[in-house]
Amino acid sequence: MDIKRLIMAKAAFFEGINPLNRKRENVYLRAAFSNAFRSVSKVIDIASVLHRNHSSVVYYCKNHENMIVYKDYEKLYFKALEVKKQFITNEEDFNVDLLLFSIKDLKEKLKNQEKTIATLNVYKEKYNNIKTML
Repeated sequence: MDIKRLIMAKAAFFEGINPLNRKRENVYLRAAFSNAFRSVSKVIDIASVLHRNHSSVVYYCKNHENMIVYKDYEKLYFKALEVKKQFITNEEDFNVDLLLFSIKDLKEKLKNQEKTIATLNVYKEKYNNIKTML
């Protein structure tokens, strides 16, 4: 699977969740995604998409058997397998839907960035006001 499709699969699986911290549920998300897509992608590609080192993906794969006994991980793993099926089978059917989903996701990220910029501009104005008072 090429990296572009892997990125779209990640967006569909994570559903806007930012899995970059070390909370257990986020580790399970990354591990489930890694294990589900390991058979169709390279370790380095999965690591790149997850913003992790390739050794993290190897670790997730190595510990899959130990983690699958946990119900919350098992549920996430089967969800990742379903996402994988969607991206592997009907490629042409899902391209338009996936692109629309990616556009929606990017628009949401853009809105968040605009809010951050607006907040920073408020602070900038306050800083300039204080600076002129001194």
